[in-house]
Amino acid sequence: FAFTTLHDTNENVPLSGCAPENVLDGNTNSKYYSATMEYEFQGQAIAIGTPGSFSQITVQPVGRMVHFPVDFRFQYSDDGIIFYDIEGASYTNYSISSSDPITFKFGKKVTAKYVRLLATKLSKDSFGTYALEIAEMSVK
Repeated sequence: FAFTTLHDTNENVPLSGCAPENVLDGNTNSKYYSATMEYEFQGQAIAIGTPGSFSQITVQPVGRMVHFPVDFRFQYSDDGIIFYDIEGASYTNYSISSSDPITFKFGKKVTAKYVRLLATKLSKDSFGTYALEIAEMSVK
């Protein structure tokens, strides 16, 4: 799919050089890094425009394996405003043990113009900073 739009749905200002578009550039050394948060339950989301059908989403964590969401779900939308949960695509207490790409497969194809990863519980780094940090994201 050709991704047509991408945005931080909370309109936070990401760190310099860490824009949402980085999850689509094919470079795992670049990343999206949300604005930092004081609390783990401040939601963050990243949405990409993907007209068509898909049955899986692949997410590449950053190399240092920090700020991958603990609780999150994938959602779809036809207008980029109102999002609906993808059935069977909600995760709690999720942890990663490597920075390898993670493919989340759905039981059926989803047809939508937009898809997003909605993080509802964030992880923190050794400094106690909560954020959402993703290297790459794609649908298939």
